[in-house]
Amino acid sequence: EPDSPYQRGARTQFERRFRYYNRSEGPVPETGYRSIGYHRAFVNYLRRGEGISVEDRNALFEQRATLQVDSDTGGGFFSSERFISGLLKAVDDILVISQLASHFPCRYDETLGAPKLDGDIGDFDFESGELTESEDDEGIAFGMREFKPRPLRRKTVKISKRLLENPRINVENIIYDRVKVALARSLDKKYMLGSGANEPLGLFTPSDLGIPTSQDVTTSSATFLVSDDLIDVQDTLKHGYKGVWLFHQNAITEIRKLKDNDGQYLWRPGLEPGVSNVILGDRYIIGDNVPNTFSASQYIGMYADFSYYWIAEALSLTVQRLLELYARKGQIGLLFDKMAVDAMPVMEEAFVRIKTAA
Repeated sequence: EPDSPYQRGARTQFERRFRYYNRSEGPVPETGYRSIGYHRAFVNYLRRGEGISVEDRNALFEQRATLQVDSDTGGGFFSSERFISGLLKAVDDILVISQLASHFPCRYDETLGAPKLDGDIGDFDFESGELTESEDDEGIAFGMREFKPRPLRRKTVKISKRLLENPRINVENIIYDRVKVALARSLDKKYMLGSGANEPLGLFTPSDLGIPTSQDVTTSSATFLVSDDLIDVQDTLKHGYKGVWLFHQNAITEIRKLKDNDGQYLWRPGLEPGVSNVILGDRYIIGDNVPNTFSASQYIGMYADFSYYWIAEALSLTVQRLLELYARKGQIGLLFDKMAVDAMPVMEEAFVRIKTAA
């Protein structure tokens, strides 16, 4: 049946928003996961499931034929590169640490070698004469931790069927918002505290495969730190790395009260547009999962070049629409699968952790 005037208007409005959203990306390919037709079919699939034909320049095509990745009774598995990349970008916007880290998109089952510098090259010497022999240097050595996307546990998001089918509601935005927040919370915990066993290796997890305890600087107090401690931490990071402070909000509150020997506050507000607040001249970032227990022998912060924190992401997310399982409650399940991430520090000397005294 032809679309009603309301349906045509709703589709036109969607296409106008879609073109506006992609205005900075240039021409959108006509085929593949990034095509307009694929993305439109993906959104309609989330709303109504399979069996809905849509009109595109007087040509009808089945969403199932456009979207299918693998066959499965009750809907099949579907994915959209635009949906996935948008979701990952939304998570990055929430997690500041993710914005500073180095990212490596890869396949779901791909393994990447992540070098860790266990030994370094010695200093160069000057020749003692014309016939001076070359020096053999075997000091540089690399360790290795298997670096590959670690699968996240599958999650089924249950949504009201009536809500999904409402043309006035942007169902994709709703799913974006809730999934990105849940995913960001999970990843932030692992980026900070992950054990490295079948999950990311966290920044505050002592490990010879990441940041060993030799990179810890102990404060002069068992309850927090003093202004001199921050100077010691800053001077511990080797020259050439771009240091950024990482603290919990509670630690920042205490640091704002610290003064140097001349009575000047260490914390400086960024008063000009585009200028960040700084501590001892360097930017700081805040993490909700940074340890913030201010007692003896506890980690309370870090000063580091976070570009040496590597993140591997598998761009193979699939969404399965569960039609029957929750029908009695008027709900539809969206099963998110094949989400995989790994992360680890790869250069120990680029990180300095702050630990309170015993």
